[in-house]
Amino acid sequence: MVAVKDIGDVGEALSVTSRTILPLFGMFLWVIVRSFIWIPFIGILIAIILGPRFILSPLYLLQQKKGVIESVSQSYKATPRILGKIMGNLLVAGLLSGIVSGILSWIIGGLLARRRAAL
Repeated sequence: MVAVKDIGDVGEALSVTSRTILPLFGMFLWVIVRSFIWIPFIGILIAIILGPRFILSPLYLLQQKKGVIESVSQSYKATPRILGKIMGNLLVAGLLSGIVSGILSWIIGGLLARRRAAL
């Protein structure tokens, strides 16, 4: 909330968060239904293509104060030309987070193993 709305007060940020958490959850469910309802019928390929097109829906919901379905529809309309860029960014973010989590688990595992060996 602080990043999207530029709120300086913690109380106001909590208030805004409590008011928008339910619409965000509803939007998440609607995106899941629109993205993945087709999996049993058409396959996962359609879900991979449709999923990234809804990446802007939280932004429309929070900044423009639109409804859940309207936010999802507007995000779908706004992203046809940048689908490759969105998918590339998601792929890079996924790879980087996988690498970082692997390194952190290796470090923490090593520290725990040393501690056990010392006991």
